[in-house]
Amino acid sequence: ITSNYLECTVGFFSKKTKKILIESIVDIDLNQRAWQRFLGYGTLNIHAASGVNIIQIKSINNPVRFMDLLEEKVDEKLS
Repeated sequence: ITSNYLECTVGFFSKKTKKILIESIVDIDLNQRAWQRFLGYGTLNIHAASGVNIIQIKSINNPVRFMDLLEEKVDEKLS
């Protein structure tokens, strides 16, 4: 999370990076199975206003905390 963007980079040898403006984020979904909740990780789907940009962050540790931080950043940008 930067001051203006959410940036997600995946890959080891070949990398793929997705960037969306913080203020364009309209929805954040958290998917966790029971064992993922127990182990403290899950998958976040972040949706932009355009409906085209969806960033999926798989197997993120402490996803609820990340979601809270991202929501704070979005609220800060919109106010």
